[in-house]
Amino acid sequence: MTRLPIVLLLPLLLAGGPSGQTHASTGADTSSSLEDLLQTYVQEHRSSVGIAAARVSPGGMEVATAGRTGGRGSTAPSPETLFEIGSVTKVFTGLLLADMVARGEVGLDTALGELIPEPERLDPAVARISLQELVTHTSGLPRLPLYGPMLRRMALRPGHPYHGSTREELFQAVAELAADDLDGRGSFAYSNLGPALLGRLLEVAAGTPYEVLLEERVLDRLGLRHTHFTPHVLDAPSLARGHRENLRPTRNWVLDAYAPAGGLSSNLTDMVSFLQQAMEGDDELLRRSLQPLWTAAAPTPDAGMGWVLDTLDDEPFHWHNGRTGGYHAFVGFLPESQRGIAVLSNTSHPGDALAVSLLQGDNTLPEPERSLFWTAFTLGMLVMAPWVAWGRRLELRNALQGTAERPRGGIHLLASGADVALFLALAHVLGRWDWMPGLAWWVALVLSVALLATAVGTARRLPWLPPEGGWKRFVPVAGTAFSLTLTAWLVLGL
Repeated sequence: MTRLPIVLLLPLLLAGGPSGQTHASTGADTSSSLEDLLQTYVQEHRSSVGIAAARVSPGGMEVATAGRTGGRGSTAPSPETLFEIGSVTKVFTGLLLADMVARGEVGLDTALGELIPEPERLDPAVARISLQELVTHTSGLPRLPLYGPMLRRMALRPGHPYHGSTREELFQAVAELAADDLDGRGSFAYSNLGPALLGRLLEVAAGTPYEVLLEERVLDRLGLRHTHFTPHVLDAPSLARGHRENLRPTRNWVLDAYAPAGGLSSNLTDMVSFLQQAMEGDDELLRRSLQPLWTAAAPTPDAGMGWVLDTLDDEPFHWHNGRTGGYHAFVGFLPESQRGIAVLSNTSHPGDALAVSLLQGDNTLPEPERSLFWTAFTLGMLVMAPWVAWGRRLELRNALQGTAERPRGGIHLLASGADVALFLALAHVLGRWDWMPGLAWWVALVLSVALLATAVGTARRLPWLPPEGGWKRFVPVAGTAFSLTLTAWLVLGL
């Protein structure tokens, strides 16, 4: 997730979304309320389409939302609005491991080779990887297996790389590794393959699907009634629509075999409940999951069972974030001062800095990034679309009058239409609509279509293929096919 020059004039304006609401506020002692900060983040910084957050302190809890859900009706989010929580799921997978260790079903030192089917296929070094190494990201496994089925999915559908993955695919991925591939073993290296593999190995040990285990042993026990795997809530009216970082809508992620690494959706009500239970420390499994299993030298944080055990302002800071194709989530707390934060957004923005700022209560927001390159890229694509349409219109008219430099035919108008579609698709999918006015895209579309429409009559009076000899006659056919294929890949794959 390439743009060029020329100007589309017109003063363009973007209106903000519906206002958010403060649903509860007790003990807030900051000069700027949580709602004010979220409103600024959404409406002025345009860093997210919709957002819901809760800030917990010894003095009480402040809950607020801002923006819009972007779904049916496009209302303001509420504490009941569902969001994908991405890698926050890893914390719950860690809790499932804690549960199965407490029951004696597995141990932290249980090796991969003891659980995986056909262990004889594994390199001995790979077979010795323990469940503890998987949950703490110290196994040496890669972030993702960038070969085989995963590589094909990333090439065809880079915006949805996990859909269609299978448990057997995960097992095959580790079967293809050798000892030399684990050169980072013993050091922290964040991985999605590791926790996904962990979840699937736990289901092998229990003889029950991971999804069922997690719901029965973790989510139900903690009373998280609104936390489900995303495929179960895709039709729920309360599910906020996901958006890419540029605020353009996108489809939900279905992680299939990788669900243990990031497949859950939840709402603020459940995340606050979970946060408070973790802060209170009454739950035995939560306490175990927060104990350091791997300790690093500063500044690298320690790792628990799914948790990142860090420091903030010289105080222990337990947290995890999550980011999918259209969402961002953050849950964290300071156990000594008993302050916590939960933030859910329906935009795949880099929201960790916002969450930390809200937790610190300093009333400052991270400044949005404004890239000159992406601004030029967006404007370039918007300019190229009508520029190509206008240029082709002139070429066809000259061809009809016999003054064209090269022969032209009706196929060239189709080729130009395909190029225009490609430029507009690039602008729509990759353009920086988080700070540029969306009206500019519609202006480019209308202008391009109008210019192409005025050339239709001319194109009809020309032969379909230009009167050239040999393969040159089919160059525009190949160009049209390429542009249409790339456009389809952009629209359907991202």
